[in-house]
Amino acid sequence: MKWMDDSAGSFTVLQLLVDSLPAYISFVDAEERYRLVNRRYEEYIGPTAEKLVGQRLSEVHQPADYAEMQPHVRQALAGQPVHYQINPTSPAGKSHWFDVQYIPRTRSDGTVLGFLVLGSDITELKQAEAALRDSQVRLETLVCHLPGMAYRCQNDPDWTMTFVSDGCEALTGYRRDELEGNRSVSYGTLVHPEDATWLWAKCQASLDARIPCQNEYRILDRQGHEHWVSERASGVYAADGTLLCIDGFIQDITASRQAKLDRDNLERKMLETQKLESLGVLAGGIAHDFNNILTGILGNASLGLMSLPPGSPAEENLNDITEAAFRAADLCKQMLAYSGKGRFVVERLDLGRLVEATTQMIQLSISKKAVLRLQLAPQLPPIEADATQLRQVIMNLVINASEAIGEKNGVISISTGVTRIDRPLAGTVTTPELPEGDYVFLEVSDSGCGMTPETQTRIFDPFFTTKFTGRGLGLAAVLGIIRGHKGALKVYTEPGRGTTFKLLFPAVTGPLDPALIGPVSSTDLLGPGTVLVIDDEETIRTTIARMLRHMGLEAVLAPDGREALELFRADPDRFALVLCDLTMPHLDGEQTFMELRRLRPGVQVVLMSGFSQQEALVRFTGKGLASFLQKPFSFEALREVLQAALA
Repeated sequence: MKWMDDSAGSFTVLQLLVDSLPAYISFVDAEERYRLVNRRYEEYIGPTAEKLVGQRLSEVHQPADYAEMQPHVRQALAGQPVHYQINPTSPAGKSHWFDVQYIPRTRSDGTVLGFLVLGSDITELKQAEAALRDSQVRLETLVCHLPGMAYRCQNDPDWTMTFVSDGCEALTGYRRDELEGNRSVSYGTLVHPEDATWLWAKCQASLDARIPCQNEYRILDRQGHEHWVSERASGVYAADGTLLCIDGFIQDITASRQAKLDRDNLERKMLETQKLESLGVLAGGIAHDFNNILTGILGNASLGLMSLPPGSPAEENLNDITEAAFRAADLCKQMLAYSGKGRFVVERLDLGRLVEATTQMIQLSISKKAVLRLQLAPQLPPIEADATQLRQVIMNLVINASEAIGEKNGVISISTGVTRIDRPLAGTVTTPELPEGDYVFLEVSDSGCGMTPETQTRIFDPFFTTKFTGRGLGLAAVLGIIRGHKGALKVYTEPGRGTTFKLLFPAVTGPLDPALIGPVSSTDLLGPGTVLVIDDEETIRTTIARMLRHMGLEAVLAPDGREALELFRADPDRFALVLCDLTMPHLDGEQTFMELRRLRPGVQVVLMSGFSQQEALVRFTGKGLASFLQKPFSFEALREVLQAALA
């Protein structure tokens, strides 16, 4: 350190101390001349103390630096302390950042002698700040390009967003400048109103516990469109625990959530379909075996009635047995209908005419408080269906509608029409996917009590019923019939607002089929002749043999296809007709039929089955099958089929 006047002693202890300090120290007088500089200041400025002392600031510093210093110098010479930062270039060409303080020195009368300059080199700090700013810029750039929306919310009632990333526009429809600092469009206003209450409660609990909060909820964008989002957010806290703000990241999961819902729905449909198929197989198998048993019961009851003398006391008992057997057969038909194997006589028919023809039965089946309204479209295209099965569908739906109305006044509407499906229509739990095309629809609506969602999910389950009595097979049978006709069924219902069942049937082209010919009634004997009876159930074989003997025909019995072929091969011309069961061990009905036709091409074969005629017709179309006999059957039904086949 060098004073202008060395007489005071240059190297005192104070001078040595000042020279050893790391700060840049100098003293500038009222004329802006250096009066004192320490060694640290010399190192930066360049010239030695002997050359610096006595020079003006304007002579030592660059013009631009001196111009920046001037306002602060004037303030110090006015007796006011100064504190600022500057980045001057020294005469030696060094550029440093300094944190500078000017401390004025005055006499007792207030005259300012000059000011002490204390400078600290903050170059490294400035470089660190610049690096940090650069890192923040890079981080912000990275965040802004993420496929989602990063945000920071203030801890205020509106959760005002002070920062959002560029992904906000794709998610919300708002630009960054429209969201940042905007209280009218804040984080809180974006949340779907239905999700707001539980979301705030859950977030508050997480913030209180100082743990991250992760949620899935809905937001509404600028156009009011709904988006499902996944969010992870955390609070930012002061040292005293005060919540300062919330940082979070939101990602749109609408597509993935919908895909998951679709997968879950598909899985649910597959499970439901498998359940329905399993129940259908079970129902069909039970109905088939039960029909075989009923064939023996009904056939023997018919033979018993024929054998009784007039006025026999046993006649009433046999009639009761016959009636019970027919009721059991009807139940089997419903089970076959549920299994999708219940179409017996398929024809092209007009659905509207069928409804009109069923009107009288419908009127007798509904409550006196219910009004029946028909809205039937004229000139409907035909559908391929079993008229008996469709009558069952109509009656089941109308009876259910009447019971839904109960003792109140109400309306039951039946309407028909045509609708076009322009693209494949996704199926429901109860009906398959429909291909595009024209469909004839049948709607049965009521103004009754409607159904709860829980009831609606179970109405097609076998044996489920909300009634005090009944088997619960009505709607299950309806579903099976619709599936068997390759149609679809939709249900629209709300508690207290009635129910509508809409049925869709594929429309077909071509003329309507003529009315079916009524049964042939004749008491004439059909014999003589021999009939080969093939069935794996001994009861059925013996019962049919008794019936044939009453018709004047001889019966040869075979328990399966192999033995039957051996008997037939021995004398093919012996048999006027063959009665063959469809389902048998070893050789089934189809294989046996083909071998019989090979041995004798013109042989008349009548197929018997506990399943449906439709199944038989599909497998035997164009192969010369004489007729089909649905189990169980009575004596009269067997005679009518044989009479037609032997004519």
